[in-house]
Amino acid sequence: MKTVFVAMSADIFHTGHLNIIQVARELGNVIVGLGTDELNASRKQMAFMSYEQRKAILENIKGVTQVIPQPTLDLVPNLRTLKPDFVVHGDDWKTGFLRETRQRVIDVLKEWGGQLIEPPYTPGISSTNLRAAINAANKTPAARSRQLQRLLTLKPFVRFMEVHDGVSATIGQTVRVPNGKQPLEFDALWLSPQSEARARGLPHQTMLDFSARLPTIRDILHGTSKPLVVDLGCRVTADQVAYQVTQLENTGVSGVVVAADTAVPLEQLLQKGREAISDNNFALIANLGSLTPQTAPDSLLHLAQAVAQAGADALLLHLTLETQGVLRRFVKEYAQQENRLPLIVQQEQFMEGEATLSGVQAAVYANQLLPAAFTAMQETAVSLLKQSQPL
Repeated sequence: MKTVFVAMSADIFHTGHLNIIQVARELGNVIVGLGTDELNASRKQMAFMSYEQRKAILENIKGVTQVIPQPTLDLVPNLRTLKPDFVVHGDDWKTGFLRETRQRVIDVLKEWGGQLIEPPYTPGISSTNLRAAINAANKTPAARSRQLQRLLTLKPFVRFMEVHDGVSATIGQTVRVPNGKQPLEFDALWLSPQSEARARGLPHQTMLDFSARLPTIRDILHGTSKPLVVDLGCRVTADQVAYQVTQLENTGVSGVVVAADTAVPLEQLLQKGREAISDNNFALIANLGSLTPQTAPDSLLHLAQAVAQAGADALLLHLTLETQGVLRRFVKEYAQQENRLPLIVQQEQFMEGEATLSGVQAAVYANQLLPAAFTAMQETAVSLLKQSQPL
């Protein structure tokens, strides 16, 4: 019997996938090259289901004889290994960013006389619309927390948008920029006491009571489906960390940022937070503080190791443009450590390319939306006064 190779992601399995497999099984034994979680994440499209879950579904589809990992967009390595008689793929890749991949498939099949079969794209099926519908229903606390952990684990670079209310959260949820087949968007939302205090007209975050933050958090969660991380702020005791973690996890928050108190070591705060968590997917992010030109990488390495042992899931560093070099030196040394945690940077004037090259896994776009809104409102108010006429 002849061998047929089919490559797909199959995250949202629909009749289009079934049609492809139906065509393939009429030609021979079907081997599916299933896109790995890492491949999906690199394409800025986190899969709803893990590789193992998608593999289990495909293995139970009539006509599929084997499912193997497809780790890259380039099918050639798998094709050279299998040397299939046929490759079956929908004709929608004749244009767009996959057209070069298609040409490589055609070229390599010639090496052993293989053939490319391209069934017509199935009309009436939109993965984008299906994904939007799933996102709308994907608001449970467990789903959001699981998504955050998978983002930090699998995606090469994660973008957090700092928000301060329901309106700014809607922007963080919906804004997209064209970027090939998959649009560029923010992966998760971030709420800090600093921005929330500014939005309420308070001079300092210490004037913001935790109970007063809960209505804002509920507003943000109500209109969004992306994970939300809440910074607990400074001057939080161990008992307060435990209480706030419990309250926020029950509310639907996906993770918290814990910072050291002058009287309580950061490791102790994290241990208290870990004890209060009911779902292991809920993230504890250790705030290692602000980098300065005098920051010693060795002291940061020691602290990073200590907070990892205390139960942290990720590290947070605050930096300025002047401390980018310090960050690079720390990342270079941290890369030599075992059991590394994802590194998140928060910077109001952020240079994404610098952080990506330095090995940073995530960035918080902090203090951007609120100042922009303030400026726009101030300009509008001035314009109204200029246009007004006395009665």
